[in-house]
Amino acid sequence: MTHQSSPAEQAAALVTNPNLYDSLVDEYDTELEFYSTLRNDAQKSLETFEEYVRLRSVFLNRGPTEAIRSRIEDRLDRSLKNMVLNKSPRGRAYAVDTLTELEGRRQTFMRLNVEVPRLMAVVQTTIEHLYDDVSSPTDVRQPCESLLEATPANQRGAIEYLSRVRLTEQLLASDSPQSDINTVALQYLENISFPNVDTEMTAAEYQRAAEERSPTDPDKQRLYEAALHADPSSARVSDYLYFTASNLIEDYRHGGDNITRAELIVAQRQLQAVAHINPETWDQTKQAYAESYRHIADAIEAGGGRWFSTHASNLPPEWWSVAEAYVKAAQAIDAVDMVRAIKYLSKSVRHAAHATDDWKIRKHLHRTAWATFDRFDSTGVAENPEQSRSVEEIETAIAGTRSVHQCRECEASAHVAFEAGDYETVHTASDRAQSAAEQSPQEYIHFRELEAIETIATARQAEQRGEYETALKQYQQFDSEESHLQSGAAYHAQLCEIKQAVNNDRHNDALRIAHQEFNSESIIVIATEASCGVLRTDFDDSSELTVTDQFLSINTDAVSTLSVILRLLQTGGTTTQLLQQQAAACLQNL
Repeated sequence: MTHQSSPAEQAAALVTNPNLYDSLVDEYDTELEFYSTLRNDAQKSLETFEEYVRLRSVFLNRGPTEAIRSRIEDRLDRSLKNMVLNKSPRGRAYAVDTLTELEGRRQTFMRLNVEVPRLMAVVQTTIEHLYDDVSSPTDVRQPCESLLEATPANQRGAIEYLSRVRLTEQLLASDSPQSDINTVALQYLENISFPNVDTEMTAAEYQRAAEERSPTDPDKQRLYEAALHADPSSARVSDYLYFTASNLIEDYRHGGDNITRAELIVAQRQLQAVAHINPETWDQTKQAYAESYRHIADAIEAGGGRWFSTHASNLPPEWWSVAEAYVKAAQAIDAVDMVRAIKYLSKSVRHAAHATDDWKIRKHLHRTAWATFDRFDSTGVAENPEQSRSVEEIETAIAGTRSVHQCRECEASAHVAFEAGDYETVHTASDRAQSAAEQSPQEYIHFRELEAIETIATARQAEQRGEYETALKQYQQFDSEESHLQSGAAYHAQLCEIKQAVNNDRHNDALRIAHQEFNSESIIVIATEASCGVLRTDFDDSSELTVTDQFLSINTDAVSTLSVILRLLQTGGTTTQLLQQQAAACLQNL
């Protein structure tokens, strides 16, 4: 559509005179198109951020308020991030340098009466994109340093987080972290006020008090931080970086669902920094835990699980990377904590099973896993002087791990049986999986489509017994969020209707359904035609009958038998009742 003036000119005019809205919107197909077009070009004519926000205010007041509000809220954290990183035309036009300026942008957006993300959320969005986009860690430090040049009041959490990122990257960049640590620690403390703790103590006393607190106690981090303020030494910095990183990982492992990918990335970097510092006060046990946590953080990020990403969509899981990271985590810690090593090895096997995407391989993988754990020498391991776990603790871990892998083996057995058309075994293996899950130490085990294949197996069994109405009812009532299961059940229902029609000598109905629902070259159509006495002149010895992946489970032996019957039918030239009945029997057994 041709406009009398440019979108940039219209944006400026609308800010000056909101009453122009009705005349300008007529030049666009929709009000949302009007909004998007002017917003995209606003920076060309609106010199100040205040004018830009006023433009949005006009659309909120004059346009489709809820739709505009949704558009603004959906992109607001990324819009603010772009102002820090100069990543978009509007980001460059309305750029900010400091955290104080960024907070000012937030406050201005709040005047629009829209939901505005917390400053911490904006900072984390910025950090995540920085780590993904930059070519070197230096490119992470520089924006952090700029933002920290001026900081707003009452935003200690965001300031501390950003200061910790800078501290971590400074240590990682140092060729001599032990020599530089006091300088960078003091720089960190310049931006952070002393934490709110009840009693004034020495650094050692703060440290002991922190170690005595539960990981879920918010005072624990404040006490570690107080110890760092009281003594900004290599040991205190290492302990603080280790605690904040490991505590986040433990929170995630125990079900925490408010964790961002940005936090995971920073935790990984913190643990790398601790390894780079190599604090002299740390013993082998603490070093082993730190290295193990670093690999667990890698695994969690690669798994694409419950963590929240500020990208448009979460990254897909990389199961092999997860499996390899858990193996490394187990190797790092087995000498000092075999219980954790056993759990991590178990996780590695389970994620490798995800990566294979083959139920037969998964079945044997889990079987060999629990069989291997059965032969584990708990006594020999516990006798190692560095080992912190007793024989009883190790054996308890093995028993729990064994039940998990037995559970997964039974689950895989059910899927293998389903693919082979052994529906009775599907039910037996499923029952065993459920029983093993009850013995597992895990609070909840999520089965992959197990209930769904049991339902389909029950319907297939009814179909094989000739109880077509029962089978059809189960197919039609089947409901799954997985599209391939839902469509597969629908195809099975159509096949069941064809079988029922052939069985009741309603050949016209059977042929109609077959030709309507399936491709003319489908084995379903060919088998239906043969069952109804219709011969194909173009079928020869070289014709191969195959089943498409439309179906969830099919009898391949019946497919092979049908090809023989069709050859015999063609040889005779005319159908015989016996061969036609054999073709119908093959159809019923599909």
